[in-house]
This record gives sequence, structure tokens and C-alpha cells, in this order.
Amino acid sequence: MKVLSRYVVAMWQFFLVVAKKIIDSTELISKWVTISAIIAGGIWAYYNFLIVDYKLPNAQITLSTEVIDTGGDLRLLVVHIKPTNIGKVPIEIKSDGLSLSLRKIPSGNGKSEQINLDEIKPVFEKKDLLKRYESYLMEPAVMYDEVALFYLPKGDTYAIEANLDLGETGEVGAFDFVKIN
Repeated sequence: MKVLSRYVVAMWQFFLVVAKKIIDSTELISKWVTISAIIAGGIWAYYNFLIVDYKLPNAQITLSTEVIDTGGDLRLLVVHIKPTNIGKVPIEIKSDGLSLSLRKIPSGNGKSEQINLDEIKPVFEKKDLLKRYESYLMEPAVMYDEVALFYLPKGDTYAIEANLDLGETGEVGAFDFVKIN
């Protein structure tokens, strides 16, 4: 019986030594994990605040069109202006911050030539498409859809330009071309 109790005591002491070593190594691992997390947090903060500068507005704008046959020589042109906030902060747009212009492309005279859109007077130009809103706040990761409608004669081709004014950080724009059939 005495041998058995010595054996149990020896096993218990061995278990305590192993447990102490496991606890010591766990504390070391915990310290390394904490240090690694602090370093990773510092790298993340440096990247987000100094390199990416996530506080700046980041918007894009796209255009899409539909031509609807309404009978007769006129067609209904539906222009979808889709501003999207692809940044991480909300963007407030003033009521005159979204503009749209429509220019009729002249028919060619039978030879190849470059067309300068800036030299073509707009058929339609509106600089305050958002005036019906008291405030236009673009939330992050949201695509908006503003619609403009035009009755136009069939057979003509038009250049459509939309611009979104972001205030001090500049503006973004989009072009689309449509033939009215």
C-alpha cells in the first residue's frame, strides 16, 4: 500500500510540473498573440488613415438609356443616372450637384472625321436635377437612380453626359450615346 501511495504522490507531482509548464507556455503564447494583435492593428490604422484616407468621398456615376416607341415620329428616351457611393463615408450632394446634358450628334458628310462634343451646343442642359430634394445624402455602398425623360425625333443620335459635383474633392462624370430608333 505504501508503494502505491508513493506512486500516486509521484504521479501527482509529475502532473503538477507538467501543468505548470503548460500554464507557463500558455502565458507566453498569450503574450505573443497580444503583441501580434497590436502590430496588426497598427498596420490596419496606418493603411486606412494614411494610405487609403477612407474619410474622402468616393463616388462614381453611370448612365443607362431606354428608347420607348410611343407611336408617330417621336420616341421617349428614358435616361437613368445612377450615382453610387463606393466609399466608406456618406456624401452630401447639393441640389445643383447633379447635371445632365444632351447633345445631338450631327450626321456625317460621308467622310471620316473626329467629333468634338464640346463644340456641339446642348439640346438640353440641366444643372440642378436634385433640386426637388431638400437634401441628398448618398450612403456608403448604395446605388441611386435618378430618371430624366425626353421626347426626341427618331433617327437622330445623341450624346448624354452626366456630372456629379462632390464639392471640394472634385466631380465624376459619365457619357453614353444613344440612337433613337
